[in-house]
Amino acid sequence: MTTTESCWFCRPSRGEEEPPGGWVYEDAHWVAGHAPASYGPPGLVIVEARRHFLDTAEMTQEEAATFGPVLGRVTRAIHEVVGAERVYTWATMKAHPHLHVWLVPWRTGETTGIQRVAELESHPCEPSEAERTAKELRAALAP
Repeated sequence: MTTTESCWFCRPSRGEEEPPGGWVYEDAHWVAGHAPASYGPPGLVIVEARRHFLDTAEMTQEEAATFGPVLGRVTRAIHEVVGAERVYTWATMKAHPHLHVWLVPWRTGETTGIQRVAELESHPCEPSEAERTAKELRAALAP
């Protein structure tokens, strides 16, 4: 099991590696940011737990109560900003055993299901596009 000291998400220097365009959403329990441009298309967002834990079974009551609403808000923003017909939700925690959920935009004509997830890196966006999309998502998520 990864400890907070060795967890990539928990590293004190993590602030030096903010997502493209900065965080699009932040609250007491969650942060969300556009994935690096090389990871996939515009609108690919990763929602991360602030606290170190592996999966939903380890959530506190407060984390559990806010998890669905946060995913819903960010998903709506992705629909709005990039015109996604659907937004897939994907999480494995294999490479980094710390709860983080990928929100994957999908449009008509793109591959579906797990194949869509498998092909993400073959459809990267430009760094400037990731930053612009992050700015638009942050605006869509503003209170």
